[in-house]
This record gives sequence, C-alpha cells and structure tokens, in this order.
Amino acid sequence: MKGHWVRNKKLKLLKRRGVETRKLIFKRAEQYAKEYATKVNEMELIYKRGYGKLNHQRIALTDNSIVAESGLGKHDIICVEDLIHEIMTVGPSEANNFLRPFQLKTPLGGLKKTSQFRQN
Repeated sequence: MKGHWVRNKKLKLLKRRGVETRKLIFKRAEQYAKEYATKVNEMELIYKRGYGKLNHQRIALTDNSIVAESGLGKHDIICVEDLIHEIMTVGPSEANNFLRPFQLKTPLGGLKKTSQFRQN
C-alpha cells in the first residue's frame, strides 16, 4: 500500500511540475517570438550589410545582377529576394554559402536603459 501512495504522490508532483514547466516554456516562446527575425528585417539587414562571394572576392549586394552572375541561377535564385527567401526557408546550401559572414555593430549612441529604477 505504501508503494502505491508514493507512486501517486510522484505522479502528482510530476503533473504540477509539468504545468509550471509549460508556463515557463510559453513565457520563453513569447519572448522568442518577439525577437525572432522577420523577412523584412532580414531583407533590410542583407541589403545594408550583405556581401557575396564572386570569384573568391567580397562584393557588396547592390543589385540583382551580382546574384545572377554568381551561378545561383541553376538553383532558381536570380535576385536578392529569392536569395533571402531560400535562406529563410532553409533552401539549398549554395544560397547560404554565397553570403559572406558579417558582424553587427553596437549602436552609436550606446545601449540605454529601457526602464527606470528608483534608487533611494
């Protein structure tokens, strides 16, 4: 009888932990959804800081002719919008290999506090 009671108590604890865990997961998922990059953000980022590899050289993605010259046409990628779409939907790896890695800079004004705290 005692073993049955211990097993039931563990099940109740697991169920309670499961609810708390689910709440935590949903809370984190909402935060992640707010920070998740949209297609518009990706387009702006690639247009601003994107560079491609063409003949082992780093070339800025200023127009669609650069993407067309790179040989991605055989994968049906003929413009920058197609390139962004293939990257966002995890298309062929050639699309990702065409882009050069880039780093983001911190804001010029620095990072500022978003909330005010009262200090006594």
